[in-house]
Amino acid sequence: MIDRARASLAGTLGEYDYPTAVDRMTFEFFRTDADSFLAAVRDAPDDEDLLALLLAARGGSTSVAEIEAFNERISSRSPAGDPRREASFRERLAATNSGRTDITTFFALLAIEEGHEVPPQ
Repeated sequence: MIDRARASLAGTLGEYDYPTAVDRMTFEFFRTDADSFLAAVRDAPDDEDLLALLLAARGGSTSVAEIEAFNERISSRSPAGDPRREASFRERLAATNSGRTDITTFFALLAIEEGHEVPPQ
């Protein structure tokens, strides 16, 4: 997300999207928005300073448990229960020509779409 924001600022985003649905969920968690995040990325000299800015936007009271719960929630997102999203998910997975039938989360699908190795789910 940070790299895509930097690419967006530089005008080199290419085929990638910014912001994505996961980005918007992350903005909500950090109580910010796409424009404010871009400004923070532009102003922060490195990722650690960016994280400090984001945590400050949350009021500085974010616990490790809250971060872990958020990470679990977004990394386990699936299209299950939404016929429209299920159909789109299947189409995207089929377009990868991976032959994978075990992929059930958006994170795993994105990794496959980007050509990364994904262990059996």
